[in-house]
Amino acid sequence: MSHNEEIIRQEAIHRRLKGETVTAICSSVLRSRMWFYYWYNRYRDNRKDWFRNRSKRPHRSPDKTPPAFEKKIIEIRKSLSGENLFHGAQSTQWEMEARGIKNIPSIATINRIFKRNDLIVPKVKRYEPEGKVYPTFIAKYPNQMHQLDLVGPCYLRGTRTIRFYSFNAVDAFTHRCGVQPSFSKAS
Repeated sequence: MSHNEEIIRQEAIHRRLKGETVTAICSSVLRSRMWFYYWYNRYRDNRKDWFRNRSKRPHRSPDKTPPAFEKKIIEIRKSLSGENLFHGAQSTQWEMEARGIKNIPSIATINRIFKRNDLIVPKVKRYEPEGKVYPTFIAKYPNQMHQLDLVGPCYLRGTRTIRFYSFNAVDAFTHRCGVQPSFSKAS
């Protein structure tokens, strides 16, 4: 509001304190009785700045994630990242579930928390070969060469979430695959 509005409020209350009627004050300043009593009650609260507008912004936001909970989400993200595991919003959500945390926020909320705390890492540019020729080994019969890969962590969801890793071995000649699930990378 303008400075003039504050002056009108102060003058209206000052005139009432001198004994003028509320009806006369309201008709001269072109305001309602409700307006007058609103400011009169504010004046009686003995606040120094009673005539100024107060912010209408809520004192708390019920949908905002509490800072302590946000800190826990960031801590989980950093611990997953430190162990060289998937550390996106979904993996963080699964880890929170595995730790028994209640009221887990949505993936979108977790992503907003990551973005707010500058934890979103830009995607690395795809590898483009420089024209170098690398040695290759072509299998000419079964069991001559295998490719081994560790995949995980993966999650099975049901009555409880199970976290596991998968050791995959592929025969380079037949392309048959062998899979061995494990609860840890060390097995």
